[in-house]
Amino acid sequence: MKNRSDLNRKRQSIHSLWRSRWAAVGAAVAVTFGAGGLFSASASGGASSFVPVEPTRILDTRTAAPVGADDLGGGGAPYELSVVGGSIPRSASAAALNVTVVNGRTNDFGGYLTVYPCGDRPEASNVNFVAGQTIANSVVAPLSSEGSVCLYVYGQADLLVDVSGYYAASSQAGTSEFSTVVGSDGADGADGADGAVGPQGPAGPAGPAGADGADGAVGPQGPAGPAGADGADGAVGPQGPAGPAGADGADGADGVVGPQGPAGPAGADGADGAVGPQGPAGPAGADG
Repeated sequence: MKNRSDLNRKRQSIHSLWRSRWAAVGAAVAVTFGAGGLFSASASGGASSFVPVEPTRILDTRTAAPVGADDLGGGGAPYELSVVGGSIPRSASAAALNVTVVNGRTNDFGGYLTVYPCGDRPEASNVNFVAGQTIANSVVAPLSSEGSVCLYVYGQADLLVDVSGYYAASSQAGTSEFSTVVGSDGADGADGADGAVGPQGPAGPAGPAGADGADGAVGPQGPAGPAGADGADGAVGPQGPAGPAGADGADGADGVVGPQGPAGPAGADGADGAVGPQGPAGPAGADG
């Protein structure tokens, strides 16, 4: 709560200072164009005249990077925009601009844009915005000695800037004067109630991948798990083709003669053979 209260007081102080600093501008623009397209504005200081020009866009960051810090905390550098050149002469002391905030991204406190002549940044805002809002405002901004303005964004947003005229020093008699004045700060108002939290803005682009971390130490080996069940037998594959016939082997050595087997049974009597021829008579026997 303290941070929000401090921010509320700061915003109230900003708005008070901004109104007092630019009160003269509101009076300055309530004049009429002359025949030559020239009119003068008055506040205090040296005389200057306003010269309108054909509105021209001099900045569009949508084709480049948005303005403001990625963390949306207001730490980003301002965008320095050169205004002189083309229809705006080097002698211009201030420029009439239309500034537009597009694709705004903010934190919970909202965002704002400040346009100033570089150098010290005033505690003031020209455009206040919330996440996702597109909003424009007219700004009369003094130029730096280099002919530039700086655009500071609390939050982050794309910016469009169109120029429609400029103020130049005038020595014509009877012309009125234009300059900015600084008023005193008003007393701090009471803290307002906390506003409702706005919707979350769109996600930003993904950042680049980080470098691979070092490999961690190898942990201890865990216990062996139980043996798995036996798998089913695979299907029998088809029989392959027959291989070529092998060469004839060498003749083996003669085996040992085995023992004689037992005599077989007697065969049947054969048939009587034919009577042979009569043999010769033997010698006579001795006389008895």
